[in-house]
Amino acid sequence: MRTNERVFVVPTEIVNRFLESSELVVEFGNLKDGIRKLNVCALVEMLKYATFIEREHAEGDKSYKQIIPYVVFLSHDKRHIYLFKRTSNQTEKRLHNLYSLGIGGHINFDDHLMAGKWNDFSCNLLTLLVGAGREISEEVKSKPEFGMNSLFSLLPLTYVIDTNSSDVSSVHLGILSFAKVKKLTIREKENFELKKVRLDKLVDYYNEMEDWAKTVVLLLSKEKQIVRDL
Repeated sequence: MRTNERVFVVPTEIVNRFLESSELVVEFGNLKDGIRKLNVCALVEMLKYATFIEREHAEGDKSYKQIIPYVVFLSHDKRHIYLFKRTSNQTEKRLHNLYSLGIGGHINFDDHLMAGKWNDFSCNLLTLLVGAGREISEEVKSKPEFGMNSLFSLLPLTYVIDTNSSDVSSVHLGILSFAKVKKLTIREKENFELKKVRLDKLVDYYNEMEDWAKTVVLLLSKEKQIVRDL
């Protein structure tokens, strides 16, 4: 974690207002927790209320949700999916040795500066995409390369992960999307161990996954068209 890093957040009260009117696709734990469908227009509206606060403060303040892109990678033939096991070298100790299905992370103010002018609220969606692209490029190498043009393929960002079952998940909101790659390798080998598994064997790793990954497994088992439509 960088000293004085400022991260992209939306007040939890605002997040809840938008999520209450959205469709709950996957239930996880609490009846209001899980994965919801939120269309791009609603996402843009919600991000009007986004701001940046110090990450150290945000990690312990449940009045804000940190906005986290969470990109799940499948093989080009859509028969395999990539798992990322978090090592004990990572900053977030609460997730050590658990499997993740998504690549992503905190969006910082530098991402916003890259995206454009702060007082143009529509730019906040671009801030989200720029942050996703930076995180992907820092953590993995892919074929084809996942460049800026590829980021727009993540739209529409229709799925949002909102779980409050742990101290970690209760202060984060996942913006879920899916992408296909021919090859994927890890850049940050000290932080992740990569595993490529058959899609129909994904459930075997369920008990070793972080909560967000578990919700994605449930989503993929329920919404078969996600993989078909990639």
